[in-house]
Amino acid sequence: MFLEIIVVGGIIAIWITALLYAQSKYVPKHGKESLTTSNSMLEQDRLANPHLALISDHLYWIAFVAKIGLLSTLISLFLMIVMYLVYT
Repeated sequence: MFLEIIVVGGIIAIWITALLYAQSKYVPKHGKESLTTSNSMLEQDRLANPHLALISDHLYWIAFVAKIGLLSTLISLFLMIVMYLVYT
């Protein structure tokens, strides 16, 4: 039973992570003008601060991994509480 709960929790965590990743890639149609403006501002900023441009892509992934870690921790705590309530 314990292993089944862990597997279901892992599947739910992967599913939610996939949804969050897909949502981060979504760009609304009305936001394309602001996206080109922000891209040009980002390019100017990269030229002004090349040392920050080197780590900017890594910062996105670090934040993404932190979200995944937080989400999996919350799911794990939830499942532990459920197991405690079921078996006691």
